[in-house]
Amino acid sequence: MKKLILIVPLLIMVLFVVAMFLLLLGLWQWAVSFVLVVLILNWWSETFALHPFGEINSHYDFRILSFNVNRAHGFSVNMGTTEQLIEFILKQNADIVLLQEYNAELYPEVQERLNYEYSHNSVIEINSRFKTVFSRFSIESCEQLMVDSNDPKYKLFQNAFYNKKNHKGIEVLPICKMKIMIAGRMVQVFNCHLMSNNYSVVIRNLRKKGQCICYGIIPILKRLDFGYKARTLQARILSEHIDENLPALICGDFNDVSGSATLHELQQSGLYDSWWKKGFGFGYTFHGMGLRFRLDHVLFTSKQFKLCNIIVPRTNVSDHSPTICDFVFLIK
Repeated sequence: MKKLILIVPLLIMVLFVVAMFLLLLGLWQWAVSFVLVVLILNWWSETFALHPFGEINSHYDFRILSFNVNRAHGFSVNMGTTEQLIEFILKQNADIVLLQEYNAELYPEVQERLNYEYSHNSVIEINSRFKTVFSRFSIESCEQLMVDSNDPKYKLFQNAFYNKKNHKGIEVLPICKMKIMIAGRMVQVFNCHLMSNNYSVVIRNLRKKGQCICYGIIPILKRLDFGYKARTLQARILSEHIDENLPALICGDFNDVSGSATLHELQQSGLYDSWWKKGFGFGYTFHGMGLRFRLDHVLFTSKQFKLCNIIVPRTNVSDHSPTICDFVFLIK
């Protein structure tokens, strides 16, 4: 059931439209039944957040911004310039900026400009893509999660979909764990870019060959199945690295929607989805290839933090929109 979670937002909208149509026809009993199904499905999947009257709270201890700044898929059009990207980030006035998937060509310019605003930063490179944190607070440590793919538990990472070179041994995961001293409090912050389905590769190859997209159905389904398994395993590994004694923020591009096995795996560790707690609507963050999904998330531990605000501003400087959250510490 969790593998079908991507169609839930569409299913919710269709069922709601059907319910309204039945109501107009005077079939209110059927309409109520459909509405109940919509509400139950929405509660199960945490798809459409229902906080329309949330007030913007200007009093918070820190603001964190998580942003996949990928601009290289070739499907998106009218992308902004690198200068616009930098100005957009600075305008948000975040205390901590987490970036995923920005390439080596952008790195020097972004690094140079943001260093003026943020006195602390850490950069980790994977396959010419960077995961970076810029912070006004001291970064006490930064490490990348790794596993041994020879271990039977992690043998999935030897699969050709994940590991093109088919090497065996230490596998570096796209997850960075940091400890940041925020207002005198040590907080663990994870910057993630979990396994992509990479179905865009199949579509690009078909377009190059001039073939119909229908020829890619089977390869795309295989990639979706493997991506589901890989992200669930990555989330499980991440959960094992969360220190229960410290406040935790898990941020980034999860390449999965709310209600998925990936999010469920993390929420079992006592983490909460920021958008579901404070947002309103679908809150989609990915808008490439004509699609709309909420793939980027900020999860937090509720015992130490109170979520004041969450914002998903629209922008054309990436095929993703950033997720911005304001938090206060519950215990001063």
